[in-house]
Amino acid sequence: MRKYYSKSLLENIKKRCNGFCECCGIDIVLDKHHILEWSKNGLTELKNLIALCPSCHRQIPLVLSKTQQKYLQTWHHNNIISNRSLTHNILKENNKFLIGSNIYVNCKNILVVNDQNIISSVQEKDRFYINIVMLENFEPQILILNNKLIVNNSNFEITHRKNYICVKEGNQKLFELKKNNDEIYVRMKFLYNNKLFEFDTNKSIFPGNKKFVNCKFEGRTAISYKDQVVS
Repeated sequence: MRKYYSKSLLENIKKRCNGFCECCGIDIVLDKHHILEWSKNGLTELKNLIALCPSCHRQIPLVLSKTQQKYLQTWHHNNIISNRSLTHNILKENNKFLIGSNIYVNCKNILVVNDQNIISSVQEKDRFYINIVMLENFEPQILILNNKLIVNNSNFEITHRKNYICVKEGNQKLFELKKNNDEIYVRMKFLYNNKLFEFDTNKSIFPGNKKFVNCKFEGRTAISYKDQVVS
């Protein structure tokens, strides 16, 4: 069997995405991605398709859940924000990251919230970088995917250099990612279902005022949060 895209379906996809990747916003030739895989009887219909650039198409099935992929269809609400996607060059030679005041060594999943991988280290050839997925139920909503910072809020002020990214809203610093020599530092503050998570240079705070200070985490999954329980 072959995938069949009717003329009206192609027109509706084009109308919705306006010629931009529905994830990062780049305006190049786009792939049509099935959320429920075509090989698993996913339908070739508008609600099951996302228009993606080849780079996002390679990463999204590996990183985002099906519901998050579906959420991308409406994330930008047909309103392409200029320069909303910024490519950075923050890579490491080893799988060791400083997030808040804590060190994460050889952790594939750094933070998992309700079974969803939120912060993860990703290997690209012989280097590592950070993926961060904050979409549904998060405030602010930020996505760092395949070395791209992707936002959908034109009120964010973004400072962007080769080895540094900072996202601010007004005077509040929401997210900071920087590389110094071969060390990568991450500071961030967000709400998940109105519950505070905060990672700064002194401590990491989780819902229920649980704190981790100057800890070293090793293993596949470092921290898992589920229904008020941190493990």
